[in-house]
Amino acid sequence: QLEELDNAVFIRCTALKSTQLPSNVKNLVGSTYFRCTGLTEATIPATMEYIERNPFVGCTSLPRVKVAEGCTHFAELDSCLYEIKDGKPYRLVGMPYALENREMHLRPGTQVRGDQAMREARITKFVAEEGLKELHVNSFSTCTDLTTVVLPSTLDSIGQTAFQRCEAITSLTVLAKVPPVGAADASFTAAVLTNATLYVPKGSVEAYKKAAGWKNFQNIVGVDVPDHDIKGDVNGDGTVDVDDMNILINDMLNGTARDLKAEDLNGDGTVDVDDLNVIINIMLN
Repeated sequence: QLEELDNAVFIRCTALKSTQLPSNVKNLVGSTYFRCTGLTEATIPATMEYIERNPFVGCTSLPRVKVAEGCTHFAELDSCLYEIKDGKPYRLVGMPYALENREMHLRPGTQVRGDQAMREARITKFVAEEGLKELHVNSFSTCTDLTTVVLPSTLDSIGQTAFQRCEAITSLTVLAKVPPVGAADASFTAAVLTNATLYVPKGSVEAYKKAAGWKNFQNIVGVDVPDHDIKGDVNGDGTVDVDDMNILINDMLNGTARDLKAEDLNGDGTVDVDDLNVIINIMLN
């Protein structure tokens, strides 16, 4: 029985319109459908256990990646393919190239942006909430429309060529107090290093100016970073009140959280009505 498909098995099969892998396939190793530009529909079987990297790089007609019911290792969230651990998003595997959303908010709690996860994605802004720890190889490679990137305080490392050919970036925010490792190999272009503004925590400006890779940015600016030590203090003003509740409600309705640590009050990896109930109880007590 066929259980694994190797790298680029269907490379440049431009006539391929739809693919539904057989139920016995468990592993995808590499960019399985690389530049299958005619592909409009793809389904990951319930048996899938391992996907090494984004299998749909260059699939310019693919608007979403479906996941068969019963799959415990992967899920379709916001039309994107995520690896799931303990019932929560763990790794962004791939964002479809044809997805029309020009602003990408990573699912709260996601720890890893996988190898080539957003390579060539047509987005202008990317925002990651607290929880993201790693950007793997080629994470943003050739995102030529990307102008704004916001990375959280939890970020530890950036993979090689993560920002290769991302010429349009004008604003890069990195809220980690300790400069993430790997910036020297992230392939920030000369245009980005010269023209973009790197926003970092106020107390860490000098550290970034000395750190490998980061020190090459010509414009490094310190910004205030909210310290959410008070549970439910979403806006970081030191109190839990109706303003925090309103922010949580808005983010809940929009399906995004600006700070998962502050808003995911019950720790289940999502911002929903259960968190709203928690903040109401905090306010009442």
